[in-house]
Amino acid sequence: MKIGFIGAGKVGTAMGIYFKKKGLHISGFYSKHITSSKEAAIHTSSKAYGTISSVVEESDIIGITTPDDMIAKIAEQLSATNIQWND
Repeated sequence: MKIGFIGAGKVGTAMGIYFKKKGLHISGFYSKHITSSKEAAIHTSSKAYGTISSVVEESDIIGITTPDDMIAKIAEQLSATNIQWND
């Protein structure tokens, strides 16, 4: 199982580190700032993604770890795309 994150701030990064320490596979992070994604990816030995669709396509589970006021927008964006979810 591969876990990806949309949002690479303190919460997303901390969750990624925690899950990795528990033996789970972190696919990587997407953030509106690629530097945040890269930093979180370094801490979790994962990837920094440049698009939401790329992290979703390579993940089995997605954590939306954005600020609260962005969650609905991200969820709407995800449901409006033709992203191929992993089976």
